[in-house]
Amino acid sequence: MQQLTPATTTSASAPTPAERTAPLVVLTGGARSRSLVYSQPQAHQYPDRYLMVDAEAGDGPDEAAAVIHLESHGVLESFPLPGGRRRFVAWDAPGSSAEPAAQAERMAQLLSGHRAAADPEQVRAFGVRRFVAPACATA
Repeated sequence: MQQLTPATTTSASAPTPAERTAPLVVLTGGARSRSLVYSQPQAHQYPDRYLMVDAEAGDGPDEAAAVIHLESHGVLESFPLPGGRRRFVAWDAPGSSAEPAAQAERMAQLLSGHRAAADPEQVRAFGVRRFVAPACATA
């Protein structure tokens, strides 16, 4: 088993900046926080794109469960949200139009068979990246 070198971090948000040492540091600031640890974080960009929207969803047997639909056009995932809403995430075919109106139309078509109505203005597209931490130094 590899021994990890304890990490030292400086807290800028503390009343008085202080260094802390810990065996493991978890960053929860998203992609922008990687530069706090790595001077040049390396990412692998995947070609896949997804559409996401939060939508009103009718009552159904899966209203409290996460559901993954494997359909002919790809994957459609949905997750329960408070207030009878669901978050829908759909795979978007390569080469599809990046125009917001076209993305909203594709999402509306995907949701038509799932008892859901979404505000077209709320459809968002995103890609997927993977960051791998460099090997840790051994003590």
